[in-house]
Amino acid sequence: MNIGDYLSFLVGYGVTDTDLLLAGILLFLLVLISLVMGFKGRYTRIDKAVRRCSDELKKHQRMIGLIGAKIKKYESTGSAEELEHWSRIEDELMALADLPSIKETGEEIILRTHVAQSRKDYIDVSATKESVMISIKDKKSIPLNIIYGIPATINPSKLIVTYKGNTLEIHAPKEPLKARETEEKGG
Repeated sequence: MNIGDYLSFLVGYGVTDTDLLLAGILLFLLVLISLVMGFKGRYTRIDKAVRRCSDELKKHQRMIGLIGAKIKKYESTGSAEELEHWSRIEDELMALADLPSIKETGEEIILRTHVAQSRKDYIDVSATKESVMISIKDKKSIPLNIIYGIPATINPSKLIVTYKGNTLEIHAPKEPLKARETEEKGG
């Protein structure tokens, strides 16, 4: 059957062009309403995620204030008790900063980043020889993929990933120099 046959069939039942036009407009409005409702739900989820991040940042601000107080106490008293905790202050600040850090040692690259309010089960880490990708697929928020460029060639099959608190630490062993040279020469 072609479109003419369908129109003849509908006209046989008393359906007019106006009825078809109204049905088309109604269908268009239904589709439009469903799209708007879908967008509203998505924006509501985004709004909740932004509010959670804002709350997390306020928590970090309070923690940074406490660490600042520790530093001031050490500066004023110089007490051995505060000196004992001094070495952990940099680590605490890095964990709170949300900024990733990439360190290069002789044998490996160490990537450390803060992952707020995500369970270990929702985090997946993969790599190529030049990059590391962190995928977060939390049921409560929008999926997120972050790719970090690495300053050296790494062995992606030997990543060591640890997740402690809200800090994700990835140790990526560098490829041996001979393997890198062979690859650069073309085989």
